[in-house]
Amino acid sequence: MRSMTSAAIGTETQRKNPATGQQEKARVGGIYDDYLTRVAAYGSPEWSYAAFLYRSNVLIHLARSIYDAPRPPDLDEDEEEAYEEVLQGLGAPIENRAVEPLEAGMEDAIAKKVTNEWLNRMRTVLNRYKPKQYPLAKGGTPAPAQAAEVVLAHGAAVMRVIARKNSLVRGCYEAALEARPSLNGTIKVKFVVGTAGTVTDVSTPGASGGFSSCLKGRFMQIRGLPRSTEPRSFTTSYALTGS
Repeated sequence: MRSMTSAAIGTETQRKNPATGQQEKARVGGIYDDYLTRVAAYGSPEWSYAAFLYRSNVLIHLARSIYDAPRPPDLDEDEEEAYEEVLQGLGAPIENRAVEPLEAGMEDAIAKKVTNEWLNRMRTVLNRYKPKQYPLAKGGTPAPAQAAEVVLAHGAAVMRVIARKNSLVRGCYEAALEARPSLNGTIKVKFVVGTAGTVTDVSTPGASGGFSSCLKGRFMQIRGLPRSTEPRSFTTSYALTGS
């Protein structure tokens, strides 16, 4: 995994920040730098802006692939949570690096007073990560299909993590059955995932008492959910069969 990261975003080294004069960690080389260098050699500004966007998309795709990597089937809850944190730690630097070429491209375009399709698409992607710094123009949203694709991909990734947490619900249900042996039916759990990838709010229509409290507590403890630029709400259902 570390070799793949170095190949994508370069190796980590120390270099002097010209603005502060301080030594800072930085990554150089890899597909990330090589891609733009090769395109820039053609001398086409239009192609260079496209390269800013496409190399960023490569890194975003790589980060999502890491987040969605298959989980070993024999992990207990604590091991699974630790595994999720490792994946987040590997994916986050790559995703953060993906934002850098977009900001560099936008700064270059602003300085040169350039506007084109590629810059609109770059702003759309940046808006997902930094909506206040890169607001979308009034009266229209650039590349709406791309924005919708990201929301759907994030939702699917969240629900994959939740599906692997069925044991949390099962534990609450088994405890509730001791007090109410006839407890069955279907319950819904509505929850909000915040920007940090944690559950920030939970409600349990159809559940009450200790069962509801247990479900809320277990969902609030879930870690390793995919991050997003804004809080998003989800609903999942569970069939209670009494067994």
